[in-house]
Amino acid sequence: KMWQDVIWKNIILFVAYSLASIRERVNNLRLIIPVIIRQCDRLYVNLVGHNQFPDELINNNIEVYEKQMTGSQVRFLDYHKDHDYYFTIDDDILYPDNYTEYMLSKMNQYQNKAICCVHGSNIDLTKKKDYYKKKFTSIFHNELTQDKLVMFPGVGTSCFYKGKLELKSMDIDNISDVYVGLFAAQQRLSIICVSRKEGWLKRLDEFGKTIWKHNNHKAIDEIINRNKFLWAIKK
Repeated sequence: KMWQDVIWKNIILFVAYSLASIRERVNNLRLIIPVIIRQCDRLYVNLVGHNQFPDELINNNIEVYEKQMTGSQVRFLDYHKDHDYYFTIDDDILYPDNYTEYMLSKMNQYQNKAICCVHGSNIDLTKKKDYYKKKFTSIFHNELTQDKLVMFPGVGTSCFYKGKLELKSMDIDNISDVYVGLFAAQQRLSIICVSRKEGWLKRLDEFGKTIWKHNNHKAIDEIINRNKFLWAIKK
C-alpha cells in the first residue's frame, strides 16, 4: 500500500471508494478508475441501468454491480461493510493522484469526527422555500483558501470514517447531499469543505445528463423546514 506510506507509516487501513455510473459516461470511467484504484483497497462500481464496464479496467480490487435502481444514493449500498474510510465519488469528476492522501490527512486533522468533502453548501435558514435554488456553494473545481464548515456535502467528493455517520433511509432519489446533511446534523457530526487550489478536482463531460438541474426542490424544502432547528443549533 504505497499510497499509505506518506502519512500513515505502520498503520494499516482499509480504504474503499464507491462510484455510480450511467451508460452515457462509461468513457469517463477510463479516466477516473486508473487514478482511483491506485489509491484504495476496494472500489465499488455501480452501473445504473446498464452493464457496460470496460474490459481493460477489470481488477481484483474492483467490484462491479449492475443496478436497476436509480438515484445518487446507490453509492451508499456498501457503506455498512467493514472499511476504515469510505469515499463516495462521481462519474463526471477527475480526481488527483494525491486525493486519498490529502483527504485522509484532513480527516486526521479533525480526529475523524467530521465528514470531509471538496464540494459543500450552506443555506439561508431565514427563508421558507427554495433553499437549494439559492444555496451558497463552494464548488469542487474552485479554489478554497481555508477549510469551511458547511451544512451539506457534495457526496461525489465526500469521505466518511468507519461508519461514523449512521445512515438512515433515503426515500427520495437524487437528494443524497441533503440526506447526508440531515443525518449529520441529527448526529452532531461536522461537515468540512476542505481547502484546495483551483483545478485540484477537474470537471469531466456530463454528456447532457445531470442530476442537480432536476433536484426535487419541493421535497428538499419539506425536509429542511421539518428539521430547520437542527442547523440552528451550534455544534
